[in-house]
Amino acid sequence: MNNKIDEQQWQREFTDFVNASPQHPSAVTDAAVQEQITTSLHRWQWSVYARLSLVQLASGLATLILCPQFGLGFGAPLLAHAHHDQLPPLIFYFICGLLFVSLGALLGGLLLPRHALAQLTRRRFRFCCVYALVVYLVLIGLGSDAFVVASLSWIMGATWGNSIGLSLIDHLRQPTT
Repeated sequence: MNNKIDEQQWQREFTDFVNASPQHPSAVTDAAVQEQITTSLHRWQWSVYARLSLVQLASGLATLILCPQFGLGFGAPLLAHAHHDQLPPLIFYFICGLLFVSLGALLGGLLLPRHALAQLTRRRFRFCCVYALVVYLVLIGLGSDAFVVASLSWIMGATWGNSIGLSLIDHLRQPTT
């Protein structure tokens, strides 16, 4: 009989809870909880971008050994560089940008853990655009051969190379079901 009373009491309390008017936290409490959740979920986001940028910087420097960019390079250009040097400037710079950052995107995607790539997914295109623009400005500043109007296609090629490389690795590293 005692269990029956406890069950009835439990049902009454549950019904009172369901029928009660909703209680909302204050705006300050709501904002504090929201920020705490956001911080805990995206705690290492800056380190993901930093690690990816370091990998891309290292691969970019390695790429300069094989294929100079805007007159800046550390070695002799490859035979393939001479072939695409014959292309119209817009296509030439597009291909240069595409090839210059693709290796870094592929390596970065392979070296980062899967959860880091998942954090990067929402802002991937923004990262690719900013990275391409910063690298372009550095190469223009340090290099000697730059035709600014024609070389703007380098940014588009670099953005595409980064996006395609990271998307490809992200797709290939998805868990199989």
